[in-house]
Amino acid sequence: MNWPYIFKLATTLFIVQSVIGYLYGLFSPEYSSHHWFLSNYLTSLISSLAIFSIFAYRQKLKPFLHAWISLLVTQVAGFALLLIYVSWFGSWPSFFIVIVDLLVIVCALIIGTQLGIYFQNKPANQPDA
Repeated sequence: MNWPYIFKLATTLFIVQSVIGYLYGLFSPEYSSHHWFLSNYLTSLISSLAIFSIFAYRQKLKPFLHAWISLLVTQVAGFALLLIYVSWFGSWPSFFIVIVDLLVIVCALIIGTQLGIYFQNKPANQPDA
């Protein structure tokens, strides 16, 4: 297990997802439409997909295992931050939003890691001899 790699991936995911969430909360109108809601998750999906792809491309051994452990570390850190926010503001997010967040990040993990593995194993464009 490459623990520095796992914590680097988890930290990168946590920071990017936090920035996306803060920007969404800062700029969303009070009564936002479903377009604004979907754009938040599309941004999250694309950025997470890129992060998982880049990290899987660099990780030669067991990239899926490293990605899943990193996601677990990220989600635990996110839940700890959520508990702090709940103690400050007194409200929990809806169950639907939590499920959609998890589905988006899991899809990004699966597709992004698979893309990274594909590009890692892609043979160089060499002419036929």
